Amino acid sequence: DGDFVFNDGAKPYGGVWEPFGPSWGRVDAHLAEKEAATFTVGCGLDAEKHQVFFTLNGKLVGVASTTVLEGEYAAAVSLHAFGDTAVLNLGTEPFVYDIEGFCASPQLE
Repeated sequence: DGDFVFNDGAKPYGGVWEPFGPSWGRVDAHLAEKEAATFTVGCGLDAEKHQVFFTLNGKLVGVASTTVLEGEYAAAVSLHAFGDTAVLNLGTEPFVYDIEGFCASPQLE
């Protein structure tokens, strides 16, 4: 749904839930005819700046407005309907987004 959800672990539920970036997949009316299209969604953590950033099809979408604390994090994926699928790349394959270039540049402030 393109939302940013963050919970610092202080409570079992709740936390920050904000609209963020574009939505993709079946929920986009302008993409309805491309229902079978494949999207590559990326999520990264800039640990030095405590920022979470998102990419779509190899392009930077933006940075979440909430800064995150140091700690351990786990990936989470939400699908919209039965039959939806996702393939996760947690670093075993090259990323579509140029993460090396990202790390070498001061683009997130």
